[in-house]
Amino acid sequence: KEAAPERGWESKARAAIARSEIVLVLVGRETYRAQGVLKEVDMARALGVKIVQIIGYSDRNVTAVPGAGRMYAWSWQNLKRLLS
Repeated sequence: KEAAPERGWESKARAAIARSEIVLVLVGRETYRAQGVLKEVDMARALGVKIVQIIGYSDRNVTAVPGAGRMYAWSWQNLKRLLS
């Protein structure tokens, strides 16, 4: 079941991504096919914003989001390194 998208979410997302230095994709089992995530990744790529993926759960059996950069295991150390 999916929530109805907020009106204008794409322009709000694009503006937020444009102000960002990095887009962090928190990856779960179905993230790789989430249409909103795929659109945001495309926006970040078009804007030249760095994208990385981090596995968001202890279950490491996840599929990478296409075009969303390298995938990292969840750890505070990885998160600090990525965001510094």
